[in-house]
Amino acid sequence: MAGMRRGMFDSGQEELRWTRVGAWCAAGWRIYREAPVRILLLALSPIVFEALVQLTPWAGIVLSKLLTPAVSAWVLVMLDCKLRHHGFSPGKTGRQTVLRWRQVGGLALASLLVFSVQVATAALIGSPAQAGALAAGDIAGIGFSQVELAGVLASGAVPMLFLFFVGPRMILDGLRLWPAVVENARLLKRCWQPMVFYSLLMALMLAGLTWMPLLLLVFLPAGLCIGYAAYRDVFDRVPGA
Repeated sequence: MAGMRRGMFDSGQEELRWTRVGAWCAAGWRIYREAPVRILLLALSPIVFEALVQLTPWAGIVLSKLLTPAVSAWVLVMLDCKLRHHGFSPGKTGRQTVLRWRQVGGLALASLLVFSVQVATAALIGSPAQAGALAAGDIAGIGFSQVELAGVLASGAVPMLFLFFVGPRMILDGLRLWPAVVENARLLKRCWQPMVFYSLLMALMLAGLTWMPLLLLVFLPAGLCIGYAAYRDVFDRVPGA
C-alpha cells in the first residue's frame, strides 16, 4: 500500500482554481478507460451491497451505513492498485483493507455523518416522522414529492465537501479520521473553488437520481474515478506538473 504522501500545498504553492475540475474530469475519464467494465462493476458493488444489507429488518439502513464503507474502502484500494501496479489484486487489496480497520471504522463514522445530515434535512423539509421513516428504510412512510426527495439527497453533498479527501487519505495513506478532517479543512481554504464546484456538480447529479435512477451508472463510476484523480492531483503530483 502506498505510504504517507505529502500534499501539494506546501509553502509557496498557489491555489487551484475552479477550472481544475476539468483536469480532474479528464483524468477520471482516462482512469475509467483503463478497464471500463470492471471499474463500473467496482463502482456499483458498494451500492449493491448496501441494498442487500438494507433488507435486514429494523436496523438495515443504519447497519448498511456502518458496513458499506468497508466495501467502498476495498474498491478504492483495488482501483489504486490497478493504476499503480497494473492489477486489481482483490485478495491482496482485501488483506490491505483489513489492516486499515481503524480507518475503515472512521470512514463508517463519516458515512453516518452524511446520512445524518440527510435525515436532518428530511425532518426540516417534511417532518420528524418522515425523517424517522427515512432512517428506518420505511419507504411507505416517507411521502416526499420528487423535488423534496431531490433536496434530501442533494443535502448529502454538503458534508461530503468537508470530507472531500478524507476517504482516500485514510484508506490509502493511513491517516486517522480527525487528522484527515483537519487536513481537508486546510485544503478547503486553499483550493475551495474546484472542491465546491465539483461538489455542486455531484449535488445536481444526486438530485437528478430522483427523476433518472439510471444516472447511478454515471454518478458512481464518475465519483470513484474523478475523486481518485483529484486525490492524485493534490497529494501525488509530479513537482512542476
